Amino acid sequence: MKSATAPHVSVIFRDEDFSNQTFRFEEFEDCLFENCNFSSCDFTRTVFLNCRFENCDLSSSRFQQSNLEGVIFDGCRLIGIDFTMISRVRLDMTFNDSELEMCNFTGLSLEETSFERCRIDECEFVETILKKAKFRETDLTGTFFRQCDLTEADFRGAKNYRFNPWENRMTNARFSTPEVLSFLSPLQILVD
Repeated sequence: MKSATAPHVSVIFRDEDFSNQTFRFEEFEDCLFENCNFSSCDFTRTVFLNCRFENCDLSSSRFQQSNLEGVIFDGCRLIGIDFTMISRVRLDMTFNDSELEMCNFTGLSLEETSFERCRIDECEFVETILKKAKFRETDLTGTFFRQCDLTEADFRGAKNYRFNPWENRMTNARFSTPEVLSFLSPLQILVD
């Protein structure tokens, strides 16, 4: 599938091992990727339009100047992905039941992005626009949010988030107890 001249439209890729391959300047539209290994792949300037990844491993892959529009990651593993390298034009992604570890989302506009029932471990959200983003039932261990816009973001059922509410815009954001009490930790007070 290297250097294809025609776009891949409505193709199903199932149980494939594409690890360490290069997919530069490829186009995928309305494609389904099931149980595929894309670890350490190079997707430079690749376009994914309305594609779905189910139970795929995309760890350590590079998406430099790639377009991800209407892309769903369901049950996927994404470790060490620098999302800041992705094209910011029409960026639209959804993450469900996925594992994201050591990923960088700094400076991105991810309004209304869903990160539901995910494990987001040691990821960075700095100056990220997350208005109306959904983090429901998500484990955010070691992930930090700095100078983010979390207006109307939904953290209900999320756990292990530790961020300073005074460093982020959080108007009408939604949280659940007891996890919301973590916002008291910068105050260095004791709650009985």
